[in-house]
Amino acid sequence: MSDTLVIFKSIPEFYEKERDGRKPNTERIISYNGDDDFALAKCQSAMNEGRRAKVEIICTGIAPESGVTGEMFFRTITDISLVGTILGKVMVVISWEHEDGMGEFIDGEAAPHE
Repeated sequence: MSDTLVIFKSIPEFYEKERDGRKPNTERIISYNGDDDFALAKCQSAMNEGRRAKVEIICTGIAPESGVTGEMFFRTITDISLVGTILGKVMVVISWEHEDGMGEFIDGEAAPHE
C-alpha cells in the first residue's frame, strides 16, 4: 500500500533547519476545502488507520536558471495539529520524524554534527 503524501514548499532559511532535524515541523495557513486541506485530511485519515503519511518539502531558493533549487526531502508525519483559524483559514502545524535521529537524510547526505 502506498504512502499518503502532502507537498509543501519552503524558503532556504527554513528548509535547511527542516531537513537537518533542527525544526522537524512546518506551520501552514490553508484554506478550508482547498487542495492542502484535502491532502492533510487524507494524511490524517491514513494515520488514524495505522498507515504512514509522508510530507515532501521542496526548497524554493533562488537559482539563476530556474528560480527554484528543486532540492527536496521526504519525512514520515507524526502529528497534524490545528492551531487556530485566521480570516477564514486554518493554521496547522505538521510535525515529522527525523529519519534516523542521527542526522541522515533520505537522499543519503549526512547532516552536520555540532
